[in-house]
Amino acid sequence: METQGLFRLSTIKLLLMGIRPLNIAIIICSIICTAIKLETKDPYQIVLAILIVALIATIGNLINDIYDIEIDKINKPNRALAKNPNLKVVFIYLIIFCTVTIAALFFTINIESQIIVIITLPLMFLYSFFLKGVPLLGNIFVAFYLAFVFCFTEILITGKLDLMILPSCFAFGISLIREIVKDAEDIKGDSYANLKTVPVLIGLNLSVYFISVTIIGFIVFCSTTFFTNSLFYYEMSMIFLVFMPLFYLIFFLIKKPSREALKQASLLLKKITIVGLLIIYMV
Repeated sequence: METQGLFRLSTIKLLLMGIRPLNIAIIICSIICTAIKLETKDPYQIVLAILIVALIATIGNLINDIYDIEIDKINKPNRALAKNPNLKVVFIYLIIFCTVTIAALFFTINIESQIIVIITLPLMFLYSFFLKGVPLLGNIFVAFYLAFVFCFTEILITGKLDLMILPSCFAFGISLIREIVKDAEDIKGDSYANLKTVPVLIGLNLSVYFISVTIIGFIVFCSTTFFTNSLFYYEMSMIFLVFMPLFYLIFFLIKKPSREALKQASLLLKKITIVGLLIIYMV
């Protein structure tokens, strides 16, 4: 009995790893912050946005893990299916459950949101089975998905896109950088799977310079877009809490272009994303 209990706990833990609860928590916080920014007074719309976006994210994570079983055995051996491939069937059932739940919620949202859901779900499958191995295009898709969280929430609540354009642009840019960094970190497994990511095509050292150029481009974009008629404290917050860590990242990666350094860079970029979005929300 004790052994069975431990087995069940281990299985639940692996399932949670596949769902990525931390990422889901960040998505939920982003949706709540968006709702506060939009000054919505309808909790039902907020709950709908959280359920639909979280379910779509879960589907994406599960599909990605199913597709990446062999790659994760090299790049991320602690991933759920890399540890226990037999859970693949459970993952498929979870995908079906999430899809059916989205379908049940589909008719309760406005037509603009319905169109986004119809486009997004098939793209999840397309990404894992095709776009993931296309240089830069796969990175752009994942970056777009984080931006989608803010766009979808505003469209679902208000029926239009206005206030969330800048947060979406910030989320897209910083996510694009992070996805390229993650590809560089995963270069060994991606090469084994014959995925044509940017780091696989140009090598680790050149990838670091490519990441650096992308970071500089992102900083220039933010400087010319976000600093128009903005408050002094907002500009200082962006400079010290977003731009300076990004500049540090450039020198850090150039000085030490290794897999461990790229892993640390990915974690730092996640923190910069959260801080940057909070700064934008407070304006």
